[in-house]
Amino acid sequence: MAAEDRIGRDVEAAVQQVRELLDRLVSMDPLTGLGHSRAFSARLEAGPGELPWGLVAVEINGFKAINSAYGHSRTDLVLREIAVRISDAVGDRAEAQAFRLGGDEFAVLLPDDDHEGLAALGDAVRRSVAAQPFTLPGGVETRPEEVTVVVGCVSADHPPELRQLLRDELDALTEYQKHMGLADRVVCLWQVAAEPDYVAFAEGGRPAPRSRFHCPTCRSRGYATLTPQATQCPRCRAYFGARLA
Repeated sequence: MAAEDRIGRDVEAAVQQVRELLDRLVSMDPLTGLGHSRAFSARLEAGPGELPWGLVAVEINGFKAINSAYGHSRTDLVLREIAVRISDAVGDRAEAQAFRLGGDEFAVLLPDDDHEGLAALGDAVRRSVAAQPFTLPGGVETRPEEVTVVVGCVSADHPPELRQLLRDELDALTEYQKHMGLADRVVCLWQVAAEPDYVAFAEGGRPAPRSRFHCPTCRSRGYATLTPQATQCPRCRAYFGARLA
């Protein structure tokens, strides 16, 4: 009887392992091994308990150009490696889970008990992706500027609110980052929600025109909003006469 009991327990354990494996496969993006968009929705609906949801959204810059330059099969390798680097950045953070939402869009979902921690995770993801070139078949390596990511952070108390942010706010946040020349930086919604340029994107409009600048105050270079009278540096907020770099 002891042997039969042991065999029975072993069978039950094996069946449970198979069930767990099937559950993971059903909810897994086949290309990257991350959770897919349906798994993301299910996790969102399950709720974070008493804490608000935090979301780190990741989108590859210039994905179509990368695809055109290297072809679909090589681009798939880039997507897989980005998924690995996002997972490495997430590490063993409790209850944090990474997903591929589709195409070149990824997300990390976790309970948000600390805005600074959420922003730090976003920066860890950005740095992990940019840490080294992507090696492709044939010994080809991408250039550092070719594969970068837009990283945005949002926080919301309830799944319906977060879905609204996903649908409306994150697209605006991504466009805002690109327009402001912040495509390889982390931008948090709670930091820019009142910015006039961001409000323009969120409302479906277009912000003021921009041009390259060299700020005489903080010595930074980049893109700045042009006003009829002056240019405003997006970093130190100083105003000065338009000086194109």
